Amino acid sequence: IRTETSTVAFYVVEVLPAALGIVPVVFGIAGLATLGRRAWKPNAALAVWLVTYLAVLFSWTMRADRYLLPVMPVIAVWASLAAVRLWERMTPQAAGRPLLISSAAVLGVVLLGGPVSADLRYYRAATLPDTRDIAREWIERTLPPGAVAAMGPLGLTLKPPLVTFP
Repeated sequence: IRTETSTVAFYVVEVLPAALGIVPVVFGIAGLATLGRRAWKPNAALAVWLVTYLAVLFSWTMRADRYLLPVMPVIAVWASLAAVRLWERMTPQAAGRPLLISSAAVLGVVLLGGPVSADLRYYRAATLPDTRDIAREWIERTLPPGAVAAMGPLGLTLKPPLVTFP
């Protein structure tokens, strides 16, 4: 665990922007702020759950980006709410103003750009060869028949005549 950053900074500064992008996170916060009196009741339960979950998460010393997964849908819903509210404000003014419409399109691309690029990075990493397979192939190619390979329980299954010791 890296100790130079706090757990809060790890999740808020590193994980959230890397997973969603800064603009969707800002829109998520703005979405919560724009609830106002219209729709605060259903979102109050989400906000209480989110604050409680984050308080528990931030108290842990163990850090992993997967622990933030339950928070992502809530942020996405609130970011969408902020985008819809912004669109509702812009629509009456957009008639005959192509610059405003193109700005909204660019903002939509920016909002989706972070999550889509994170997905593409994940799928690229997920499609790489398994390092255990690469190690097994190297061992089988490099060691002579009948050689002994000592290793821990790494999930490598070597074909005989190579022998493994746990």
